Amino acid sequence: MGPVFYIFFQLFSHLSWSDPNPQPGTEPAEPALETGEDLITWGAPALLLFHADKGAECHTENIHIDLAYGILAAHAMGLGATPIGLVSPAVEMTPELRKIFEIPNGNEVLSSMIVGYPKHSYQRTIKRRIRTNIISM
Repeated sequence: MGPVFYIFFQLFSHLSWSDPNPQPGTEPAEPALETGEDLITWGAPALLLFHADKGAECHTENIHIDLAYGILAAHAMGLGATPIGLVSPAVEMTPELRKIFEIPNGNEVLSSMIVGYPKHSYQRTIKRRIRTNIISM
């Protein structure tokens, strides 16, 4: 189980805003904690938080562009990367997490991604015809 999952579980297992009657598929994570299944970061060795000054111009748009390029860069280096939507609002709402991740007071956490070595790789690609344009004069 990843350490980030354990931190999130410990911090959120007691919150009053948790729904006592969850919808199907959104049951509490207690069984996952017992089995060691990491349902948040899937055991990824790295978690990146993207944050910016709340007053910065276009900070939300810029962060999402940075996230997209971060994912592309990770894949270019042979790593797997994916955005995790649960983490950024959780960090933003929880002072303990802001302290753990050392987020400055004036900053807002807008996005996050996990990075690690991919479990699966795809060896076959789509066969494509090579297009050539011959221009003669």
